[in-house]
Amino acid sequence: MDVERMDFSGELEYVGFWARAGAALVDTLLFIAIPAPLLFLLYGRDILGLGSQYSGTIDLLIAVVLPALIMLAFWTARQATPGKMLISAVLIDERTAQPPSISQHIGRFLAFFLVVIPFGLGALWIAFDRKKQGWHDKLAGTVVVRARKPKRRLAATRAARMGATASPPSQSPNPVPDLAPEMQPNLQPNLPHKVPLN
Repeated sequence: MDVERMDFSGELEYVGFWARAGAALVDTLLFIAIPAPLLFLLYGRDILGLGSQYSGTIDLLIAVVLPALIMLAFWTARQATPGKMLISAVLIDERTAQPPSISQHIGRFLAFFLVVIPFGLGALWIAFDRKKQGWHDKLAGTVVVRARKPKRRLAATRAARMGATASPPSQSPNPVPDLAPEMQPNLQPNLPHKVPLN
């Protein structure tokens, strides 16, 4: 999804563990699929062998550096990887809600190794953290957010429960009055600033 077309007029929410796990699975499959054709061209069917081990500069460039550069390019250009785009999530600076800097992106990528080494505890931390940050987010000073779906008005909810269909406002003789201020949806973001659109 195009970040510039995302609706951030309502409340923002931190993206939780399961949504991010699904996005990470999509990204992992994509980033495995990217170098696979190149490695197949180099090694042919040997790449399918379970005991095959590759070493050297070319293998490192194709299997590690290329996917890393693609991931950093997505973070820089779109504030999201393809998996995050599927769940309408973006990566922002924790303090300013602006796009993260290049150094934050690089630090976040390198911090992935700290996330997975101790039995994936750095990723599991997302499930318990108030801001849904993994260790890599904390080290880089980033958060993953998306626009919360706007809350439906009380009158619309009542109409849906009663099975009534709402008529257009111009045809309604008695328009539904506005909700009391305490019943209005909270349009303030959970974060200090709204998510940038560029």
